[in-house]
Amino acid sequence: MSVVQETTSRSRIPSNRSRAALVAPQRQYAARRWLQEATVKATPALSSLAWVASTAARLEAPRRMWISTGVSVAVREEGAAMRARCHGRVMHERPSA
Repeated sequence: MSVVQETTSRSRIPSNRSRAALVAPQRQYAARRWLQEATVKATPALSSLAWVASTAARLEAPRRMWISTGVSVAVREEGAAMRARCHGRVMHERPSA
């Protein structure tokens, strides 16, 4: 009865480190590809959201009014009269169109 001895060279069995080195670029590529696709899909929504936000900021931009004390106060169009009454100051409102 002969004993068959199988010899496997160490270089044929990949170690965990070399296996990770082989898998890492694939994972990086997959992650990069997913990020690119998600960015392309989300770009129109984000740009329109940014446009809406910037337009709203421009429309809601506070105007500066000089009060008798000489202090520049940012007053929004809506609620200016109410704040003026609360602070005991008289501010002239713009007539609504």
